[in-house]
Amino acid sequence: MIQKIFAYKKNKSAIWLASIGTIVGLSILFLSIQLYVDIKSISSQSNNLIHNDYFVIKKNVSELSSFGINNNSFSNQELEAIANKYFVKSMAVFQGCRYKVFVQLSEKGGAFPEFSTLAYFESIPDKFIDIKTNSWPWSNSDSLVPIILPSTYLDAYNFGIALSMGTPQISKKLLSTIPFKLIIEGNQKRKIYYSKVIGFSDRINSILVPNAFLSYTNKIYGNSKISHKSQLIIETNNAQDPEIAKFLKKHNYQTNQELIKENKIQELLKSGLSYQLFISLIIIFQSILLLIFYNRILINKSKDEIKTLLMLGYTINSISKSINIIITKYYLIMVLISCGIVFTFKKYINYWFLTEKQIELPTNINAYTFITGLLFVLLFIFINSITTKKRITQIAC
Repeated sequence: MIQKIFAYKKNKSAIWLASIGTIVGLSILFLSIQLYVDIKSISSQSNNLIHNDYFVIKKNVSELSSFGINNNSFSNQELEAIANKYFVKSMAVFQGCRYKVFVQLSEKGGAFPEFSTLAYFESIPDKFIDIKTNSWPWSNSDSLVPIILPSTYLDAYNFGIALSMGTPQISKKLLSTIPFKLIIEGNQKRKIYYSKVIGFSDRINSILVPNAFLSYTNKIYGNSKISHKSQLIIETNNAQDPEIAKFLKKHNYQTNQELIKENKIQELLKSGLSYQLFISLIIIFQSILLLIFYNRILINKSKDEIKTLLMLGYTINSISKSINIIITKYYLIMVLISCGIVFTFKKYINYWFLTEKQIELPTNINAYTFITGLLFVLLFIFINSITTKKRITQIAC
């Protein structure tokens, strides 16, 4: 009965204005939080060389390098200078094979074409590798040599060679089941090993083998006069530190500049979303104030009814509760509408990222968005309850 009395007194234009403002503010807030968390998650999963604060550097190849005049290896002095930089948490030199390697796939009558190609193996300490598996350790008694391939190699085959030659495309899972023959030659010796792909790296753009295998084969087949220190992998606390880019440019070192730019874009996008969060909070608080103001108008228009209800024995708490239920219902509806808008927009955003950028965002609404919505509902109920009870108490006096 009490709710019917106050529902009759409501101002439709005021409630519509407050509702639109609240829905817009909540939608922007929820979407900003959702995108911020999504972008933060793909930052740690994106396929690039700067990954989880790791990056690979090498010297630029000049025209002199083509004639063997310029040396692209890092000297001990250069390695020491790099290691002493404040942004270098740890680093490692890529160790390369010093012998000739042929990788061969012989599957007569199989689904895949036979091929044989020269290859180059490298190794780095396990802590720098982004693949964690029990299949990685190797000993001389093992029948298979585990190999980690760059993800880009498989993409180059599937979307280049396979399409042009009309051969089947290969999934990561399928390639992991195919054994390869490794023919190693050096120091007038020859040995055949069999290998298996056990993972695909998004961080390292080199064919990796266990350090134990590379050290063992280099001792037997490797040219001791060759010493490669042409690539370094560096762990840093902040890959977006502008001093890193300045250092690389100053010393003519090379890394994937496009991927550095991509990280900068992600940082700018995060900053933009933070600003958007701030704007949405202003809109929401203005809308909450408008709803509370509307509530005061509703109470003021119902002064006589409130006094009558008090005379009939209704308590201040019961009247306040009835008014709060009316306003809270509206607010809950606004929250649900905002969630629906966010879910719809997220579907379109996910589709755009997948089709235009080949990046798959999480499909579900994250918990932070739900928690934020719940907190704002509780905050609104708390503020509205206090102001409503206070105003009714003033009328009763």
